[in-house]
Amino acid sequence: CGLPVQQVKIRQSTSSKSYEFRPTASAFPLYEDLIAVNFNGEAGRLIDQAGFTRRPVRRRILLNMWDFNEVNPETAAMYRHFDEIWCPSEFVLQSMPKSCRTKVVPINIPLEDPANFAGITKSTMGIPEDFIFLSIFDGGRFAGRDNPLAVLNAYLQSFQTTAGTRLVMRIVNGTLSTRLISQMRYVAQGRPDVTFVEGASYQGEMIGLINAADCYVSMHRTTAFGINMARAALAGKPLIATGYSGNLAFMGDLGLKVEYSLQRVNEDDSYAPEHAQWAKA
Repeated sequence: CGLPVQQVKIRQSTSSKSYEFRPTASAFPLYEDLIAVNFNGEAGRLIDQAGFTRRPVRRRILLNMWDFNEVNPETAAMYRHFDEIWCPSEFVLQSMPKSCRTKVVPINIPLEDPANFAGITKSTMGIPEDFIFLSIFDGGRFAGRDNPLAVLNAYLQSFQTTAGTRLVMRIVNGTLSTRLISQMRYVAQGRPDVTFVEGASYQGEMIGLINAADCYVSMHRTTAFGINMARAALAGKPLIATGYSGNLAFMGDLGLKVEYSLQRVNEDDSYAPEHAQWAKA
C-alpha cells in the first residue's frame, strides 16, 4: 500500500531455544514497529534487547499468532509493551486475557490473488496426474500442533494404492522434526501413492502446490489462522480440516470439518500454558 518499510533481522544462534539479538534502537525514519514473533519465552528478550522498549515515541504493534486457547502469565505480561495487538481470527481474540488493557484489533490476513497462479498445473509442479491430496507440515511449528501423522493415517485407511489418488506431504523445516518424519516414512512403507517432499521452501512453490492440488488436508490440533488452508480456500480447493481454532475464520462451508474433542495439551507442547487445550480428531 505504499508505506515505507524497514526490516530488522534477528540472528538465531545454534541452539534451537537460544537467540542472539542485535540492538536496533538506531534512529529509523519510521514511526511504528510491527512485530511478528512467536510469543514464547524468548519474546521478552526480543522486546528488551532489540531496543523496542527504548523508543517511546514509536508505536509498537504486535501481530499476534498465538496458537492456544489461553495464554500463560509470561505472555500476558508481554502484551503490556504494545500499543495495539492485531488478531487474525476470533480464536486468537478469545485467547486474549481479560486483564489485557492494550487495544486489540481484529484484522484480515492479506492473501495472494489466485488468478496470478491460474497456469500452474500438476506437470509444472512435478507431481503425477492423480487426484492429489496435499498437506503442508512445518517441522519448526511443533509436530503436535500440525499433527501430520493423523493426515497420513487417515489417508492410508481411506484409499488403496490403486485408487488413483496420491497424498503429497510437503515438509518444511524437516530437520527440526526428524524423529516424526522417520516415523511417517516407516508408516508409509509400501505405499507408492504417498509422496514426501522435503527441502527449503519459498512462497511461490507453496502457492503453486496448493493451486495444483485437488484437495487440501489439515488435521491440526490448533492454529492461530492457517495460512495455507486459507490459500487453498481462496483458490477454490475443497478442504478437509479439523473444525477447531483459527481456520474457522474462513472455512465456512468450503469443505469437511473433522469432528474433534478437546483435551489438555500437558507436556505434549513445551510452550503450551498449563491448562491449555487443543483438538483431538
